[in-house]
Amino acid sequence: MEKSSTGMTWLKYGCGGCLGLIVLCGLAVAVLVGVASIGVRSAKISETTREPTLPRDIPPPPDGAALAVGAEGRIVLDLRHTGFKIGVGSAGSSPRVEASYDTNAFELVESMDPAVPGANDQRWVYRVSFHRTRNWVFSTLQQLMGAKAPSVRVFLPPDRPIALELRVDSGAAEVDLGGSWITEALVEFERGGFQLDFGEPLRHPMERLTVRGSMGGFDARHVGNASPREAEFDFSMGGLQLDLTGPWERDASIVLRIRRGGAEVRLPKDLRIEGVPGRPIALSSPEEIARPTLRFTVEKEGAGVEFN
Repeated sequence: MEKSSTGMTWLKYGCGGCLGLIVLCGLAVAVLVGVASIGVRSAKISETTREPTLPRDIPPPPDGAALAVGAEGRIVLDLRHTGFKIGVGSAGSSPRVEASYDTNAFELVESMDPAVPGANDQRWVYRVSFHRTRNWVFSTLQQLMGAKAPSVRVFLPPDRPIALELRVDSGAAEVDLGGSWITEALVEFERGGFQLDFGEPLRHPMERLTVRGSMGGFDARHVGNASPREAEFDFSMGGLQLDLTGPWERDASIVLRIRRGGAEVRLPKDLRIEGVPGRPIALSSPEEIARPTLRFTVEKEGAGVEFN
């Protein structure tokens, strides 16, 4: 009888405790939904355009000459928690940011650092950051309840020499730099998807392209239109689609570092390729030998790299 009484006591209070826990969880969800609903109704949508004034125009260097130190500017974009589109604006324009977002849930910050005469790095720097200010749980609930998703578009000037730094975290980006004057680019992304296209040749070939990513997918297209002298693609726990077609104007050193993921690389058909297994180095005529050479260094760890 004592064991039976103990069992009945556990059944009585144990089940009561479970039921109480379920009720508390239900109340917590109801509170979250209520707060999210209030957030949707009290949203303050900002439609804003930012377009800073840049220093005087920089004349292009003679063919084959390098830019003078400090001649280029730097644009730093730190974009998080939504989708972004980045493209090229009209001739003579400054960088432009067009954004639509709830100021209660997101924040857009920009700043312009002017060039510093006499400094080692004299370049002007334009910075833009966009990120969520509310807890991701509330943001997700608000999206499910019909809150307007933020929209951010960035346009780069096509006729200014620019060093670009672009960081995307927990979001997606569609970027087309075709026709721009990007001297070098550093692209970093995490937990998202990224599409980078060079839809047409750049104004001048790029010196360096560096891409670092993890836990996401990256699709790079028509990299030959940028014709970087050096290119590095460093990926972990993600996938890389790399299209190297386009009119390469010079030799290039390309480094692939792939860890716990995979990469598929599309090679140009009319260039000299070195460092790729199965691709012969020797070409059949002096005309072909004079064409640009792509020299690969491939490092992989628990990953597959396919060339085609």
